Amino acid sequence: MHLRIALKIAKDYSMLRKEEKLDLDYLSNDSLLTKEFWVDLNPCLNIENIVYDNQSIISYKNFVQDNNHLIKLGYLHKKNSNFKVPISLMKKSIANIVNYKLPPVFAFVYDEFWYIQFQLRMLLEKILNKNYKQLPDFWAWHVGNGQSGWTPHRDKGERSLFKNNKPKSLTVWIPLSKASPNNSCMYILPANKDNFYNKPKLNSANFPGSVSDIKALPAEAGDVLMWTQELYHWGSSSGEDGLNEPRISIAFEFQRSDIAPFNNFLLEPNLLPTFNERLVLISMQILQYTHMYGFKKDLVYWAQSYIEKYKKKLSLV
Repeated sequence: MHLRIALKIAKDYSMLRKEEKLDLDYLSNDSLLTKEFWVDLNPCLNIENIVYDNQSIISYKNFVQDNNHLIKLGYLHKKNSNFKVPISLMKKSIANIVNYKLPPVFAFVYDEFWYIQFQLRMLLEKILNKNYKQLPDFWAWHVGNGQSGWTPHRDKGERSLFKNNKPKSLTVWIPLSKASPNNSCMYILPANKDNFYNKPKLNSANFPGSVSDIKALPAEAGDVLMWTQELYHWGSSSGEDGLNEPRISIAFEFQRSDIAPFNNFLLEPNLLPTFNERLVLISMQILQYTHMYGFKKDLVYWAQSYIEKYKKKLSLV
């Protein structure tokens, strides 16, 4: 990321919500702002150490078949992607972060959580376009026993498709653990079974198809699920018997470079953000999804304060 992006981030979050002084508890010191804290928490992962290597880009075949599948059904499932990152250690790092009572999205302080998307460059270039961009929207999940993934939704809706159903933007979802109906996997309504796919939503309160057409997408750690941002999808509930490992996963969003940006700024997928830029981007995700998770005020205040602190570092106030 370049300074131009950092300035845009700071501008977008220039207004802090006024709050009373809070007891910030474990957020009251600056430990989360140091590389040392995160290295100690997950010493097997990297921060600003990895250099993107084109040799790590995964080679995929059957692009015509993949494109046709994506246009017809709205999704792809690429198995055994053979990522050149330690998937098991990334999974463990999220468990450690959750045990520290922080949202799993903090895993994006580590290089590996950015490097993994770079390795999909060939596939994304073929499906989007050569100079595709990364949206500053990402998340990580740790779905434990009795918990659920996100409820049924469309990421951006019909505006994310061309008239011929080709995608303008995509969501990429990567499980770091096994994802099954027992511990929560993705469920979709295939595009060709969706009565409102790439059409005006006349009654969004109704299920847009037949329940019998719902498709579960169980996946192994390191698989890649990719879908258009019009696809109707959700994460199921995990069983409550205590016998299943948590479902741990991450997601990214990307768009074509030859259309109007879907966000106020875009990221270059081949550039590794600095540590401080990652904290700003993570703070943005916390603020963006607070309405869904009901994050405590101390965490929301921390995220707002860090963006303000970053502004001051750039001498913007």
